[in-house]
Amino acid sequence: MSSILERAEHLVVLMLSDPEGPTRSAARALARGYAEATGWRPRPGDRAQRRLGAWTDPPAALSGRISSRTLFSALDREAVGWRYVHAGAPALRLFVDHRDDAHHLAPLAVLEDTLRMRPGAAPLASFTWIDPAFDGGPSGDALLARVVEALTLGPWWERALLLVCWDDAPGALLVSPWVAAGTVWAADADPGVIARAAMERFGRGRRLFHDRVSAADSAPSLSTIPALSAIRRDGPLKPASEGPSSAVDDDWARALVALHPGAVQRRTPLVEERVAAMSDAMERGAVRAAEGLGRAEQGVERAASRVAEALERGGQRVQDRLTRWLDEP
Repeated sequence: MSSILERAEHLVVLMLSDPEGPTRSAARALARGYAEATGWRPRPGDRAQRRLGAWTDPPAALSGRISSRTLFSALDREAVGWRYVHAGAPALRLFVDHRDDAHHLAPLAVLEDTLRMRPGAAPLASFTWIDPAFDGGPSGDALLARVVEALTLGPWWERALLLVCWDDAPGALLVSPWVAAGTVWAADADPGVIARAAMERFGRGRRLFHDRVSAADSAPSLSTIPALSAIRRDGPLKPASEGPSSAVDDDWARALVALHPGAVQRRTPLVEERVAAMSDAMERGAVRAAEGLGRAEQGVERAASRVAEALERGGQRVQDRLTRWLDEP
């Protein structure tokens, strides 16, 4: 049996900063609709150490330009295509190896163009890391919903595995059409899983750093999570248990409403109720219109009958007058 990692031609990682992130609408919906890593814990240290430590081992010393080697350098060594997507200021530029890197760094809008396969967009890299904004830009549940929506509506969905975690909260999500809804991965894990997954899938199983063993090399492997024998066709965030219904998870609907204020892009039970009410009102209106049309038709028939009777009477009078005129001497 293959694993969800083996099924993935593209690994997309989104590390968010939100202590309540796993309990918010989009995350709850994804946990129910796909897989949840319940044993996942962030690494110790402050936010910067937790985030940058996911790329390096041991965590980088945060002073001036950072010279520590990174997961991205290891991917370069293995000739693996990668992209670092930033919704705000790119933290990767703190590292000496990447401070002048204009090829691999891209803003969030570029990734959205790629995921939706818009004209002129570059193909999706084998490994993509997405950083949220820390200056008021896209972040948290809104960024999660934005990325998932673009991924699931685009052509890369069937070949991608999205890993979502938080630098300040336990738990992680694994989103793929090859994973059964409600899957729980209980392994004791941390962000070292990300580097191991990237090297295991794209680096032919080599170590993150060729000259020493790192914590990532011994991290739990995503290859232990089995893939379904056939890809899911039930659509994003619509568990198979719901059958052919067009409704989706209410939490996901709320996330989309927050993402697109004033626009409903998925039919939810609440929307279905409103649509049904509108349909009933339209049906009642149609019935009333039909009844009114029937009455109008009856009125037209009566009017036509009166006109015919009047014409008949008028014609009789004309005929009578003509007869009298002919009979006169």
